[in-house]
Amino acid sequence: MNDSSANTTAWWFGDGLSSTGDGGGISDGFGDISASDFLPKDFSESVRMSFCVLYVVIIVLGLGGNSMTLLVVAVNREMRTVTNVFIVSLAISDALIAGVNMPLHMRLFLQHHEWTLGLVTCKLSAYTQGVVIVASLLTLISLAIDRSGPYTVTVTYF
Repeated sequence: MNDSSANTTAWWFGDGLSSTGDGGGISDGFGDISASDFLPKDFSESVRMSFCVLYVVIIVLGLGGNSMTLLVVAVNREMRTVTNVFIVSLAISDALIAGVNMPLHMRLFLQHHEWTLGLVTCKLSAYTQGVVIVASLLTLISLAIDRSGPYTVTVTYF
């Protein structure tokens, strides 16, 4: 490896960490850090299976509950209010997390943190998770602002 690439900044850790150049990880100036330092240690098989059962239960309940929310608002015309539009947006975000990201992360956990689905799926998974979480947060903020409107108007008159 040439000297010009030996101290390149690691884009996923910011400006303070640089590559060691030997392929063994990155360095913060105090010692080498490898990707395995950020991953939890392996669990016993019983803990791993318990985790997977809980994960599957959360996925099924998340998809089922959010699907029922979408169905109720879609079927009943009187349920189509501004507040329920925010709730539908939140249900879609939660369903995407439960249906797309959680199964991929469960697979990653089962395969001892080894990603085998390719670079495109890895990038798409991270992108989807980021976008959906931001959408959820913005929906919650919008819902809070929408719901606080009647209270602030009432307080100003008294």
